Amino acid sequence: MSYKYEHLMRLTSNELHNHCERLLRKGINPLLVADIKSTVLENKAHRKSHRAHLKQVHNQWRVIMSPLMHEKKAVRSLSYYKNAKSPEQRSAALEAYALVLDTLEQKLKAIEREGTTPMQHDKTKTHWTDYVPQHIKDRVCALFDAIPHYPRQKVKHPFPRTMPEEQHAKLKARLIQRTEKDLRRAKQDALLNPDNEEIKALVKRITDALVFIDKLEPNEPVPTTWHGLKI
Repeated sequence: MSYKYEHLMRLTSNELHNHCERLLRKGINPLLVADIKSTVLENKAHRKSHRAHLKQVHNQWRVIMSPLMHEKKAVRSLSYYKNAKSPEQRSAALEAYALVLDTLEQKLKAIEREGTTPMQHDKTKTHWTDYVPQHIKDRVCALFDAIPHYPRQKVKHPFPRTMPEEQHAKLKARLIQRTEKDLRRAKQDALLNPDNEEIKALVKRITDALVFIDKLEPNEPVPTTWHGLKI
């Protein structure tokens, strides 16, 4: 993104003021100098806001991407391990799965570059596996099912709806904090509007959501807000 007078945006407020004063002393039209100053300040404010937005977008997509990258790493590790039993079926399944994961990574990164958050893109999708069409999942799962299984052999299940426990704990704590804040606000509204049944129902939904959040398994995906819970 380019800005008008972009070369002046690196200046601090004091430096910009001094620059404009020098322009006035050189006889530059005061209206033009005022326009330069206001434009630069507006552009700097816009850039700051834009960068904050992009950071927020990235942080929200990281919730989706982190488990995906964890799964990619796991599949890559499995591909390094050479099993003498059924090598062709196993290689075919892992290669197909890896291709799906690589393609999905590029797709999600492209959506992120558009500046769209996961909720804005599709609020029903809370985990990377939600972005894989069912017919693709079926094809990959069929390849894994075709691998002969032997006693004590570790079986790989593709498209697990899990996330690293450390990330889960951090996101869960953040979600509880946000949900409790929404509950306090809803309860205040209920006190001010004791006859409003919609507000009472909202208080109950948020209360139920907190109970549901507390029961999430240590590796379950965690949505950004309680609205994304599949209760």
